[in-house]
Amino acid sequence: MIDARRWNRQLAVRVGLSVLTGAGICLAGCQGAASKAKPQTTAERRASRPTPTMLSESDPTDTEAPVSRLKVNGEVVLAEDVIKPYTGELVEQSRTLSPEAYRRAIQDTTVRAAQQKISEMLLYQAASARLSEDDEKGLDKVVDEETRRRVTELGGGVQWQYEQLLRQQGLTLEEERARLRRQIVIQRHLHLHVYPKIQSPTRDELWELFNRSKAELEKPERRRMSLIEVDVLKRLPEGVTSPTREQQAAAHDAAMEVASAAKAALDRGKPFADAAREYSEGLHADAGGDWGWVSRDALRERWQKAVAVLYELPAAGVSDVVETPSALFIVGCMEIEGASTPEFQTIQPELVERYRRERSDEMLNALLKELHQKARIEPERIERFLTAVAQAAPPYAGEEARP
Repeated sequence: MIDARRWNRQLAVRVGLSVLTGAGICLAGCQGAASKAKPQTTAERRASRPTPTMLSESDPTDTEAPVSRLKVNGEVVLAEDVIKPYTGELVEQSRTLSPEAYRRAIQDTTVRAAQQKISEMLLYQAASARLSEDDEKGLDKVVDEETRRRVTELGGGVQWQYEQLLRQQGLTLEEERARLRRQIVIQRHLHLHVYPKIQSPTRDELWELFNRSKAELEKPERRRMSLIEVDVLKRLPEGVTSPTREQQAAAHDAAMEVASAAKAALDRGKPFADAAREYSEGLHADAGGDWGWVSRDALRERWQKAVAVLYELPAAGVSDVVETPSALFIVGCMEIEGASTPEFQTIQPELVERYRRERSDEMLNALLKELHQKARIEPERIERFLTAVAQAAPPYAGEEARP
């Protein structure tokens, strides 16, 4: 029987199902299928992007048509439900990545999301078969307790506020409870029947792992960026798509007034986050301009000059106004994490954890392979479903966001 209190204490680290992110079945033809989702022009995408209804009404005799429903041992999953948990992430990427980089993001996310969903379904089906009646009762208590905890932490103790947060993610409370239940059942199954088989590593095994992973364990320098962004293009006259030199200069001067006011406020000692909330027009203005850790080549061309300035600043340094044709920036380097080379003696705890993760992944992959070999998955050509998943991803917004 499930001990509700014991499982609830450990739920925070278990319900993420992170173990499924790096493990899963191999989807035949998935790379080719995902690549079919190559972004089109905005007009083409709006005209041709299938809706879930259109996909479900496709000709069943067309063996190349996308299929919006996948069956795993008779259980149905919809393409839009597979991509739904990644929608927020993709929307953000669609606004910051280049079109080609966003195409790759859709491709990678489609494969990853489908792998995780099918893996979750197979594991849940196998784990559910082992649940007793007493387990079911204990499971309901765990889900109730975790839901109450989330209402308290995320909804301020008010259930309708928590449900509103779920609706923003396209979820109902019932769907969220079902998701929690699946994850708890799977993790219980893994912790009872898979992970206990993992033995502690020997020193020789850790040394072999250290040498094999040394390059991966090395950490390059990275920097945490905050940004005040003032849009130049939005200050062009309405409807102007080919501005004159005078119109460009006027828009630049209007943007510079705002950027200069922001820089003056910073020079007077105003905290960067407060100045960003007051003056910035960028993506993360509400978060005080905090972009988190940014690598040199992570962002679209619009922000490349700002990133270049970021890597010239000292820690806690703030730039002057950085000018580009489309926007003006003030860059803050909030934190620098220097490059580091690991030493065997100091990272042994990390190596032990890495070793256990590798063994866990090996065992999980073996289990998933066995389950997949026995499973009935329709359509047989999985790439048809993957194409539908990719088509359900948010459209590219980078160009649409510009005047």
